[in-house]
Amino acid sequence: MKKEHFLIVAVSLFVLAYVLDFVAGPVSFNIKTPFSFLDPLIIGKYPLTTVAIGARTLAITISIVLFLSLLGGFYFSKAVTVIFLGVMFGLYGIQQVATGTRTTTIQWTLSLVYAGVFLLVPTVYYTIRGLVEKGKAKGTAILERRKEGSEERGEDREE
Repeated sequence: MKKEHFLIVAVSLFVLAYVLDFVAGPVSFNIKTPFSFLDPLIIGKYPLTTVAIGARTLAITISIVLFLSLLGGFYFSKAVTVIFLGVMFGLYGIQQVATGTRTTTIQWTLSLVYAGVFLLVPTVYYTIRGLVEKGKAKGTAILERRKEGSEERGEDREE
């Protein structure tokens, strides 16, 4: 798929989450950790909020990966950036839930935490891709040196 399609999907998911939050109305629930929300009793009690959090989580994840895809190469830097964001999202969510502070709504806080978990997938991808690219570069360099060495010795001459 083209990047434009992913942009449309991300924006659509943000709009869907907004509409669902509007329809569901304001919610307030007390949870001890961000992952306590995944309890089937809570999910069953707040189905629209659950779908809105899921849609927003996917939209955040897609947006971050889409933004990083605009930068060519730099796979290890992308991996470090993504894992950093994921950890920061998780720490932010834990602090917001633990202190009861509401800098953002609970829906946004949970979406950021879950997006942080989802960001582990692109972290693994970027790390593997970086290793493959580094291996390709080393392999190409070795082949070039061998080729230069054989040309210097005259082994490639046709008779």
